[in-house]
Amino acid sequence: MEQRQARSAEDITHWLLDKLAAILDTPSHDLDTSAQLMEYGLSSAEAAILAGDLEDWLGCVLPPTLAWEYPTIDALAHYLAAVGETREPAATGAEQTTDGLLTRIPRLPYGERTITELLREMEQ
Repeated sequence: MEQRQARSAEDITHWLLDKLAAILDTPSHDLDTSAQLMEYGLSSAEAAILAGDLEDWLGCVLPPTLAWEYPTIDALAHYLAAVGETREPAATGAEQTTDGLLTRIPRLPYGERTITELLREMEQ
């Protein structure tokens, strides 16, 4: 993971365009920064991977739901640039759960429940 540093909205926009172009297998100049990401057919798994890649590049913890909270490249880039100085550094390494699953985020924002506990609740 790179060292945590603030990035400009322009830098983030260029990074997002390059990353999305690779994910969607389309030229970056065909992407509209004001269009909804889901309009391009970005799957939920791809959106979560994008959030993880952003974590690594920016050096901070981000929610996997980021593409739904800020659904355009413009909105996402401006949000990330605005909070760049205030985000917490990302946790180093992944935490392994008792199920053997690797998680990016050691704790979820839902109190003190872990991913394993939430998965168990969903199974019931």
